[in-house]
Amino acid sequence: MEDNPYKITSENTHYTDSTAGPSAGDLDKSSEDLVSIARWQAFFGFLGAFSCILLMITMVFQLLFVLGAGGVGGFDGLLSFGLFFLVLIAYGLPTLKLLKASQSARLCARREESLSKMIKAQRSFWSTIGIVVCVTLGLYISFLALLFFGLSASSSF
Repeated sequence: MEDNPYKITSENTHYTDSTAGPSAGDLDKSSEDLVSIARWQAFFGFLGAFSCILLMITMVFQLLFVLGAGGVGGFDGLLSFGLFFLVLIAYGLPTLKLLKASQSARLCARREESLSKMIKAQRSFWSTIGIVVCVTLGLYISFLALLFFGLSASSSF
């Protein structure tokens, strides 16, 4: 006899009829799970927003330093200001998408929004994260290549 826990039989399914939908208990449990997901997403979204606010404060102090330097180290300060701005975009955009996904999950749990809209918000968040990760990995690899080839080029002279 085959002992496959993943095989679908009438004993291990929640539904007794193929045309029957989920029971009220299943919907209540799903709503609780969606609320829990929304809470965690909101928590991490607020952490991301807090880090973006700290980054913006750092950018303001950096800009004040560059303007106060009067040209001494001003170009380096502007470069680091630009880097702060890119990092702010890299953190800020996924944070906004995460907060929207959290709101969408909360609305879906209260049956005020459809499941497809919630899934679309989740997909939007994760695709944004994927793009940011790919860009970041590309930058890391290019920096490592520049470091490696820069060191090997300087040692050959």
